[in-house]
Amino acid sequence: MRSVYVHKRDTPCPGNSTLVCGRGDRVQIYTRSPPPTPPLPGGWSTISACSVDNASRVLEGHRLFRLSVNSPTFCASRCEHTTYSENGVNKKYTWAGVENGDECICGTGWKGGIEPPSAPTYDCATACPEGSTDPSGCGGSWRIQVFKFEWHGEP
Repeated sequence: MRSVYVHKRDTPCPGNSTLVCGRGDRVQIYTRSPPPTPPLPGGWSTISACSVDNASRVLEGHRLFRLSVNSPTFCASRCEHTTYSENGVNKKYTWAGVENGDECICGTGWKGGIEPPSAPTYDCATACPEGSTDPSGCGGSWRIQVFKFEWHGEP
């Protein structure tokens, strides 16, 4: 959390006199900083820090995994190594999203090519399940963080 202090340190806080809470003509202002960008496997980048999802899902061709261990890194890697068939050809997912802590959703792009509405980043700060210490969280209730894979190396 980023803090902006605009006070003179001389008035103790009610309930905890070891802290100071300014004085009558001063105020402390707190703002929420966006969560840090999650570390992702090579080639992956964040497309949306937090978007509104819905029951029909915002990712095209979605495949949902409920995981006891999840993180943006783990989900992106899982999607990169999961295949689907398109016209008889096996392809790998190039989009991934984390939602509601334990959900990893793989996809092929925005459904219908339409980007969903953004949500405040703090809506996507649900803790990832056990085994992950990712500070950016794992989405939220009907809130999804979305990542995309783009290969920039030699073929």
